[in-house]
Amino acid sequence: MNTFFKKLKNEARHIRMSTGEKARMRAALFGVPSSAQVVRTPYVFISPPALLRGRWVTRSFAAVALVAVLGGGTAFASEGSLPGQPLYGVKVGIVEPIKVALATTPAAKATVNAQIAQTRVEEAEALAQNGALDATTSQMLADDFDKHAQEAQTAQAQVAAENPDEGTKIEVAINSSLQAHAAILTQLAARDGERTRTLATFLADKVAARASSTAEVAIEDENKASGSDASTSERMISVTSAVRTDAEATSSDQEHKGGGRDFSNLAAALKDRAAQALEDAQSALADAQLSASTTVQIQAQLSALQGLMDDGSAALSTGDYAGAAADFKAVLSRALITQAYLSAGQRLNPDIVAPLLQIHDRNHGDGNSGGGDSINSHD
Repeated sequence: MNTFFKKLKNEARHIRMSTGEKARMRAALFGVPSSAQVVRTPYVFISPPALLRGRWVTRSFAAVALVAVLGGGTAFASEGSLPGQPLYGVKVGIVEPIKVALATTPAAKATVNAQIAQTRVEEAEALAQNGALDATTSQMLADDFDKHAQEAQTAQAQVAAENPDEGTKIEVAINSSLQAHAAILTQLAARDGERTRTLATFLADKVAARASSTAEVAIEDENKASGSDASTSERMISVTSAVRTDAEATSSDQEHKGGGRDFSNLAAALKDRAAQALEDAQSALADAQLSASTTVQIQAQLSALQGLMDDGSAALSTGDYAGAAADFKAVLSRALITQAYLSAGQRLNPDIVAPLLQIHDRNHGDGNSGGGDSINSHD
């Protein structure tokens, strides 16, 4: 099958429209009468029989469209486009639907839809940073974010039902992204004018509400207990605290005794993923243009995470697989959130990183500026 698509791609590079086809297209687009006679195109594709049935038809057409778009570099150029810009229609109307069509497994669907949902949020952040976020665009981005976030979470649940370990890794990646970007939007809302503040807060609430079903329950319970609506910042603390509590619950006594799930494979898989995420965060910090104090603060947090990695490795060596999994899960989540904060500093403004770290410290109950030794997941 891969050979077929390679041949298809190579053949597509040589496709040219005939004079008659060009004339008819101009007529359709610009209303220019076409006097050209109908000429049958000389190019014919003969597909393998399997491509004529079911999902392969969709994948074939998606592959052809992808080749056509990528061939001119349009897809690449559209990646950074924002609502209202010329190539944005190509991005959301062609490139992203093709990516979704080519994602045929639940894991692939979860990943692709999560990436698209994150893209909508990053677009909102860029517009909010520039004071260009209006009500119509905000609603459009929120609706599309909700759609793809829901599809990502639905696909993740399907993965978890078949492979709990893989489902956990995807869940951590999705929730970490949601937590980070809800905090970023919250910070942008606190910095800008009234209109941007209102719209950014609206989007921050949308993203925070998606962070996890556990977090949603925690937010509702906290609001009922207080008898008043919580601010966006307070909701973010509830979201992260609930997710943190869920991660710590991984190391319950029942699981330690083997009465529940076998965590040996999960611990090993999370260890590799957490180590890579921590390395990526350290590389991102090395490339970041931050103040000396902010750099020291992040270095302290990453050092604490490395210590937690060591704790997980020690637990793993003694057969405490649930405890090791909880440690590695916490490292993975916080390393991914740190990466998102550093990315926001590059995309938006380096000055946004320090306030985000303060939110991070409050969410995790860290009393010092560096996160320090207070980071602990299952003691």
